[in-house]
Amino acid sequence: MRSLLLIFFLLPCIGAGIPPLSENVQIRLETAVDGRDSQGEAFQALLEDVRSWRKPFGVAGTALNSESLTNDPAMYRGSLIRWSGLLEQARDASSWVEVQELFVRGADGTVFIIFVEGAFNAQQGDAISGVARFYKTISLEGRDSKIRVYPTLVTTSLAVTTSEAQALPPQMLFLLPVLFVGILIVFVLARLLKPRREARHAVHIRTDEVIDAMDNYESDLPDNASQALEQLFERAEGKS
Repeated sequence: MRSLLLIFFLLPCIGAGIPPLSENVQIRLETAVDGRDSQGEAFQALLEDVRSWRKPFGVAGTALNSESLTNDPAMYRGSLIRWSGLLEQARDASSWVEVQELFVRGADGTVFIIFVEGAFNAQQGDAISGVARFYKTISLEGRDSKIRVYPTLVTTSLAVTTSEAQALPPQMLFLLPVLFVGILIVFVLARLLKPRREARHAVHIRTDEVIDAMDNYESDLPDNASQALEQLFERAEGKS
């Protein structure tokens, strides 16, 4: 019985999470060229990888460190990175269907780029977070004509959450139906096991009827107290 219950709870989690990089993807990642604003074979390989991700993702990945990623991008290529920040800008990635390019500002003030595969809705200024694979660095010229280097990552929309969604982890979403069924069972058992008490019929005595009976009983007694007591005594003797 316990084995069946364990299988019941673990069945939705089978195949969930983030699988390790396949050898094919690792080979294709070697074609990535840092600094260039392009999405080639390595980018396509990461898109195929993130499409295989399934919830829940757990706590996989290391915290994003922009300095480390930009100083040695080859070392972190394909690594799982946990990131968070405020959405600065979102736009569709050119030549790719259902892929958005997000510019996110981290807590340390640095900006990084996230390519998100799949439908994703967020507004500028929203707090977002998630897990992604590091792709490469991209050098872009800003409005001030300065060249800046941005760490670039690839992920799926399933692995991106807003601050509102973080209040309820994916694991809890799975537990909600279980909790509902448990509460329903407890309610039904409580109703079935509740002791039944026999209803007691209350006897209602009307005050006016009592007063009328007393008046009728006392109306034939003499007004004199001693004579009234004597008459009551005689009635009691007669009944005995």
